[in-house]
Amino acid sequence: MNNAAVVSAAFTSLLVVLPLLELVSLAIVPWITDQRECFGVSVPPAAHGDQRVRRYKTLFSLMVTAFGMVCVAVSLLLALAYGRAAGFWALIASVAALPIVGFALQQAFRRKIMAIKASSRWIVVDERRAALLAEQDTPKPISLAWNLLHLVPVGITIAVGYASYAAMPARIAIHENAAGAIDGWAGKSHGLLWLAPGVQILLAVVFVVVHAVIVASKRPIDPDKPAETAYAYGLFTRVWSMYLVSCGMILISVLGLTLQAAVIGAVRLDAVGAVALVAAVAAVAGAVVLAVFYGQNGSKVFGRDTSSQSGSSDDDRFWKLGVFYVNRNDHAAIVPKRFGVGWTLNFGRPVIWLAILVFVLVVIMVPVLAMRQ
Repeated sequence: MNNAAVVSAAFTSLLVVLPLLELVSLAIVPWITDQRECFGVSVPPAAHGDQRVRRYKTLFSLMVTAFGMVCVAVSLLLALAYGRAAGFWALIASVAALPIVGFALQQAFRRKIMAIKASSRWIVVDERRAALLAEQDTPKPISLAWNLLHLVPVGITIAVGYASYAAMPARIAIHENAAGAIDGWAGKSHGLLWLAPGVQILLAVVFVVVHAVIVASKRPIDPDKPAETAYAYGLFTRVWSMYLVSCGMILISVLGLTLQAAVIGAVRLDAVGAVALVAAVAAVAGAVVLAVFYGQNGSKVFGRDTSSQSGSSDDDRFWKLGVFYVNRNDHAAIVPKRFGVGWTLNFGRPVIWLAILVFVLVVIMVPVLAMRQ
């Protein structure tokens, strides 16, 4: 099978696999969330045994799945009828539309859960805190120092580039459009050798930042089961931090070396796209597996307990729309999500808004400075 056939097969697979993985990761959210929450509402664990709640969770999953399948079918039909470019843009639209539809459904079912909570008079204690004494026995995220391993593939990529510079062609393809045609070229230069390491360093920074978020996150400990929930959350953060480092090493190595091989003329540029698609699918699939196995905050570690009729705390007033955390009195800048797997920001902290401002400025200025060169 030639390069063009490989890329075509990878693209067709992407049209199916990536939206499917996204819809699966969204459809399972109500089933892997912390048992003290449901659609972003504070509830007692017993709420998850309520038939009405289970029906809403099932409806959410079915509706997300149905919409996702329609997106997959439309993307494939457009690709077959109008070519790769049409399928590509349909895929982009589908990937963007799924979370929007998921958010709309979450809001609809959140209102239903709040109504059930009020009518059923579920007891959720307002303010309770717990202190964990045997903290040394609780699992923790692996050290940020592990991210220094990312320097190894970066160094190898730089070495490969300079060792192959003499054999580089005089004209290098540097850009490919949505239809798969090369539309950007550059002359041979030492500067091109730093394109792949630059991408690797950017990816490494992203993985380090996400790892730091895990390390700095607030621990959600249940006062009724402090040791159990602390251990489960600790294991949850440890596994995810290990996954980030290992996944980062693989992605940075494979993508960086493939891109460098394209720069020095060893492989076609479209091979980079094929490798990137496969790597992205593999990374998302791994994340979905971890989410299913451990649940949000490690809620799956010890299994579900739907016997408790009261919850540990009711902070619904701090969760706007059930997903945005705004609490000026909470010193934690990073907290676990209520709907989904992972972490979110405390928008009540000024430092968060400062960080967002800096990020927006960087995103705006980098392309502007690049265009001036």
